[in-house]
Amino acid sequence: MRAHSTHAVRFASSLLLLLLLLLLLLLLLRSGCLARHGSIGWLVELRRSTGVSERGRRLRVAHGHAPHGTNYNITLLTSLTHPSGYVVSNPRTATNTALDFLSFLVDLVQAGHLVSGDVLVCDNASIHFAAEIQAPLELLLAVTGIRLLFTPTYSPELNPCELVFAHIKNHIYAHRSPNNHLLVDIALASASISWWNILAYYSKCILHFDE
Repeated sequence: MRAHSTHAVRFASSLLLLLLLLLLLLLLLRSGCLARHGSIGWLVELRRSTGVSERGRRLRVAHGHAPHGTNYNITLLTSLTHPSGYVVSNPRTATNTALDFLSFLVDLVQAGHLVSGDVLVCDNASIHFAAEIQAPLELLLAVTGIRLLFTPTYSPELNPCELVFAHIKNHIYAHRSPNNHLLVDIALASASISWWNILAYYSKCILHFDE
């Protein structure tokens, strides 16, 4: 009898937590966009270098079509108010800089992905508050009515962008094609992400925060 009672309490607690989580997400959608920003880079070496072949046959590993050592970087914005749940920048071969971050925000504002009342959450990467962009960044935020917040230091578990990047990387590892340029594989991996994936990633980060 005690076991059934314990099970019922756990079920009720889980249901209550789920309802509170859904309520919080609805409040975020109604009060303004809670958008998250992140960036990631790929080396061409991001590829599967092991595999399985039939006994007696040599294993051939496909490396794709991209110059050896080429580095690609993308910047990502996740948002539950966006139809797809995210916006991705064009890939770059150079390292992300503070000016790249500022340019991406300008593009998001011009495209209507960030509007007045939105809350933009970034991690504590130095490019997000570099001195060289402080003045124009503050002006952009003041003019557009966007609020900028930062997550605690060393807390990637609170950033759904990290889960999106993991999704993209896993997709590339699983579906890397010898006939595709790496950029094509990145695009296909990005296209495999749904709004429901983004919702699940936000939920997971909120649960981490609750812990």
